[in-house]
Amino acid sequence: MHKKVLLALTASLICQESLFAKEKDYTLGKVSTAGKKDKSDYSGQVNLGYSGITAPKSWQDEEVKKYTGSRTVISNKALTQQANQSIEEALQNVPGLQIRNATGVGAMPTIQIRGFGAGGSGHSDATLMLVNGIPVYMAPYAHIELDIFPVTFQAIDRIDVIKGGGSVQYGPNTYGGIVNIITKPIPTQWENQAAERITYWAKARNAGFAAPPDKTGDPSFIKSLGNNLLYNTYVRSGGMINKHVGIQAQANWVRGQGFRDNSPSSISNYWLDGIYDINENNGIKAYYQYYDFAIAQPGSLSEQDYKINRFANLRPLNQKGGRSQRFGAVYENRFGDLDRVGGTFSFTYYGQLMTRDFQVSSSYNSANMVTCFSEAACRAAGLPAGYNLAVPYYATNYNGWAEVENPVRSINNAFEPKVNLIVNTGKVRQTFIMGLRFMTTTFLQRQYLNTNECATKTSGEGAGFLCEGPNVMSGWKPHIKHGVYRNWNNWRNNYTAVYLSDRIEAWDGRFFIVPGLRYAFVQYNNENAANWAQIPEKDLRKIKHMNNWMPSTNIGFIPV
Repeated sequence: MHKKVLLALTASLICQESLFAKEKDYTLGKVSTAGKKDKSDYSGQVNLGYSGITAPKSWQDEEVKKYTGSRTVISNKALTQQANQSIEEALQNVPGLQIRNATGVGAMPTIQIRGFGAGGSGHSDATLMLVNGIPVYMAPYAHIELDIFPVTFQAIDRIDVIKGGGSVQYGPNTYGGIVNIITKPIPTQWENQAAERITYWAKARNAGFAAPPDKTGDPSFIKSLGNNLLYNTYVRSGGMINKHVGIQAQANWVRGQGFRDNSPSSISNYWLDGIYDINENNGIKAYYQYYDFAIAQPGSLSEQDYKINRFANLRPLNQKGGRSQRFGAVYENRFGDLDRVGGTFSFTYYGQLMTRDFQVSSSYNSANMVTCFSEAACRAAGLPAGYNLAVPYYATNYNGWAEVENPVRSINNAFEPKVNLIVNTGKVRQTFIMGLRFMTTTFLQRQYLNTNECATKTSGEGAGFLCEGPNVMSGWKPHIKHGVYRNWNNWRNNYTAVYLSDRIEAWDGRFFIVPGLRYAFVQYNNENAANWAQIPEKDLRKIKHMNNWMPSTNIGFIPV
């Protein structure tokens, strides 16, 4: 795009007509630019990102300044120059956000905004999490937990955080706010990047770099050193091949140990972007992502265990893993004059296939993990005085022990046409946002599949049915009608939402009112819900069609 540039200078010109000539100062006007606005810079006007959601680059963006609520943008400069090691650390700097880093490697963060949500690891259930404007939940309308968080820190360009509700434009699960993570875009010139980060956990009990060998000659120095390192490798290559076509490939690997002993961590993130600029006003973008992770979940320690070794992992069977494939494309059209009547139209398609499996032992809800039964046994094991164990949870010494798996799989497909229209009459400026989202979700869940089988019960609840392990999980009851846990629960759900909002500005934008309305048609279809969840038929009928109105109104005034 060509621009006409009017240059201005501030200079001091010295004219010497004679030896006694006086100096004269000449000051010219300000530097100004003329010409069309660059197509990638529609700041404060409309958005050209995936799903039609705005992604400002910094807090200086006009849209952030005019935003009616509380909004924070963590720019690329802030991410890279503040010594952040993970997404959680970067978000900790945002007022009103509380981050619980349960894994230490950024695999499953728990995010709260203003105290809403975050009941446990990955339970960011009152905050809408987006990557490039696309929801990342396994089932955005049915399973609003971050079982998989398909993002790695080094692939991020910036983060946009909106505090407060935004259901009209963004959809459900926005009670606390919205976090939109923007990945690195395709550069205009071809670039290659390679980066390596090594995190060293100072876990040696002697406060040194690594523990020395013990009296038996065990090379614990090498063992402790290997338990102390976490590697984060990132490579990127891409750019515009010509003025119309660009591609970019990214890969990020996280390997090594978490903060706790014997906590292996493995994360892989592969991302491929493509862009085709048909002409100045039309373009297509597409992406494909593959992400997988496998981590240990050591859990809590009792006070006694913590004093003995605060780095210990006494739950070696508690593990989490999963994989995600995400893909999508968006067509963008820019039309009209943004100073009068103009805007953008976008049509976005996105899909994802996610599978995860959480494995826990029945001791997940007990902090006492040592296998002594009495004060004498604890003393004999070398444990401190006063150490005792009320409920020992190990397969070797407790017949109530069980190992449990909870696999879940989801398939999502969605499309969303969206129009951003600006109408400027001079005294009043209106920005209309209107669109439609249709999503289908197939959600498969196998609840608490035990790896240990037990004898058929002869009396009491569930009599006559084969159980696959003792009933030791909190809140866990056998499926009486199913008898076994091998059956998959199959939800096939459809969601359609239409929305419209109108931002009305007057007095040069100092006063504005933004009414909006969203209506969602929610249709649940579960073949075996009555049996699987033991839901009465009369209650099941109520949840099959749960249509909702979501109105909102924002009013703002900027005095200066």
